[in-house]
Amino acid sequence: MRMLMQRWCWVVAATAALTSSCDKFNAPPEIAVVGLKDGRLADSKAPIELAFSEPVDPASLSVKIVRLQTDAEGNLEGDPEAAPDHKTAVIFERSAAGETGGVSQFLESNTRFRITVDENNALPVGPALALVIEPGLKDLDGVDTRVRRRIPFGYGFSCTGTTPPGPFQSGQYFFLVSVVKPLGLQVQLVGDIRVDPATGAFRGQFTNGDRIPDANRCPFPCASSEVCKLIPEPKCVAPSEKAASVREFPDYFANNSPPAGFSFPAKGCAEEQTPGVVIFGNEPTDAVTQLPRLTIKDIVLSGSFSQVEGEFRGTGTFTSSEVFLGDISSGPGEGTFEAIRIPDDQQMPDVPAPAP
Repeated sequence: MRMLMQRWCWVVAATAALTSSCDKFNAPPEIAVVGLKDGRLADSKAPIELAFSEPVDPASLSVKIVRLQTDAEGNLEGDPEAAPDHKTAVIFERSAAGETGGVSQFLESNTRFRITVDENNALPVGPALALVIEPGLKDLDGVDTRVRRRIPFGYGFSCTGTTPPGPFQSGQYFFLVSVVKPLGLQVQLVGDIRVDPATGAFRGQFTNGDRIPDANRCPFPCASSEVCKLIPEPKCVAPSEKAASVREFPDYFANNSPPAGFSFPAKGCAEEQTPGVVIFGNEPTDAVTQLPRLTIKDIVLSGSFSQVEGEFRGTGTFTSSEVFLGDISSGPGEGTFEAIRIPDDQQMPDVPAPAP
C-alpha cells in the first residue's frame, strides 16, 4: 500500500509539473491576411493588411510581396533549397534596411500591419502573388517564428465581354497546376481553347495530361515500370514524375479515358488589358475523376499571359470552393498554375474539343 501511495504521489507530481509547463508555453505569433478567401483578395487597389494573433515587436517584422515565381522544385528566391540562379520579382519589401515599393504602418496596438504599394507599382490582377514573412517575428515576450512563412494570394477579374484578347489565340495550351490545398500535388492539363477575337470570350475543354507511355522513345532501355521523357534530355522516369517546366509538353498526351483520364469544360474570357499582357479567367466549373475518386467544385483558373522568350506563357492562381475525396469533403482547393501555348506545328493528337 505504501509503495502504491508513493507511485500515486509521483504521478500526481509529474502531472502537475507537465501542467505547469504547458501553462507557461507561449507560441510564436500566428499570421493571417485580412479578407483573403479561397486564395483571393477582392480589390487590387486596396491596402493589404496582416493580422497577428497577438501584439508583435515592430522591429522584428521583415516582409515582402513577390510574384509567385518558383524554381522547378517550387522554391522562391531565398528559400533554403532554392536553385542558386533563381530570381523572384519583389513588388514591396520591408526589412531592417527600410521599405521599397510602398509604405506601411502598424495598427491596433501592433496586432495589424497595413501595406500600401506605390501607385506606379500596383498589384497585378491575374498573376499569382505571395506574402513572404521572414523568420524572427517576435511577440512582446521575445518568442519568435523560426521558419519562413509564405502566403499565396491573387486577384480575380470580371469579364467585360467587349475587350479583344490581343495575342491570346485559339489553340492548345498546356497547364501545370500546383495544388497546395487540400493536398500537395501537380496536375497536368491540356486545354483546347477557342477564343472570339472580337470579344475575348472563350470556350475550352481541359483534359488530363499523362506522360506518353512508350519507353522505346529513349535511345537506351528503360525498366518496365518506367516511361521515357525527352525534354530537356532523354531520361527514364516514373510515369508519375512531376514536370519541371511547361516546356515538357511534348512528353505528354491528352488522356480522357477513365479511370485515370478525365476531361471538363470551361468558358470565360481573355482580355488584353495592357499592351501584350492578357488577363485570363474562367467561370467556375466542376471536374470529376475516378482514380482517385475526386469531385472538384467551382474550379477557377485566373492569371495573365504574355510573350516570354519567344513563347506565349501564363501564370496565375487555381481555386476550388470544395474538394471531395469520395464522399468526404476536404475543404477548399488552392494553388497556382503555369501555362504555355503549344505551337501549331506541335499540336497534340486526339485532344477533346470544346462543345460548340
